[in-house]
Amino acid sequence: METRKLGNTGLEVPILSVGGAPLGGEYGEVNQDLVNETIQVAFENGMNLIDTSPWYGRTQSEKNIGVGLKGIDRSSYIITTKCGRYEPGKWDFSTERIKRSVPESMERLGLDYIDVVECHDIEWGDIHQVIDEALPVLRDYKEQGMIGFIGVTGYDLDLLEKVAVEEELDTMMTYCNYDL
Repeated sequence: METRKLGNTGLEVPILSVGGAPLGGEYGEVNQDLVNETIQVAFENGMNLIDTSPWYGRTQSEKNIGVGLKGIDRSSYIITTKCGRYEPGKWDFSTERIKRSVPESMERLGLDYIDVVECHDIEWGDIHQVIDEALPVLRDYKEQGMIGFIGVTGYDLDLLEKVAVEEELDTMMTYCNYDL
């Protein structure tokens, strides 16, 4: 599988990755056997990057992926997850919620660190809360070694670029722009 550098991380990632939303039942029923098989086949074909979120399946994606990763060498894959979106129609980038979000994701995924944590769909939340509350918490967790890199996600390219550049973030992910 062809790889590329991911943002400012230095990580080599495949040009195709595993999206975690379906693994949490976001688009229909899913069972653990299917999740395990998906991860196995993806890894066998060089797709060792999995992107998930607490939002996907209302935490079910992270839980299912965590089970599917048991017994797999941690250095052989990259996990990205998100923070800030947890309930329908609500975004919470507050200091207190982000302080809980990362450890909760680590527990669900069964990991002692997460490669990349991104603020989820920032155009829907309070952008000042993203910058003044969420990002400082994520920077602190990065210093502690709980996460490797910090980013933002969303659809509004101008906003994503502005925040990523001004805040010197490691990654920026958009969706529904030039995707499969």
